[in-house]
Amino acid sequence: PGDEYKIFVGRSENASGPFVGSTGKALTETGGTLVLASHGNIYAPGGNSIFWQVIGISLEDLKLTEISRDPKSKRDVIAYHYRPRDDIRGDANSVLGLNYLDFSSAWPVLVA
Repeated sequence: PGDEYKIFVGRSENASGPFVGSTGKALTETGGTLVLASHGNIYAPGGNSIFWQVIGISLEDLKLTEISRDPKSKRDVIAYHYRPRDDIRGDANSVLGLNYLDFSSAWPVLVA
């Protein structure tokens, strides 16, 4: 316990880094900001992606005309897999987890 997968984020002003967490500490020095860890029946969340869907591309100027997150709510969605804690050592397959993300604090926070 404690060493299982967790989801951290970092950001940079440059695509090649350096990437830092919310405290300013580099990710290379374990400075990422925790987004999701084991809790309740969710054990070792990982393998995450952010759901994006491009809606409408102008082929004439190759510019995106609209980017939608969840098509209905227009919110960012994180997808990840986890193991059910009640069957960590059993035969259960990984489970798909989906949550909305809120960025009002400038860093992603999972919401229901």
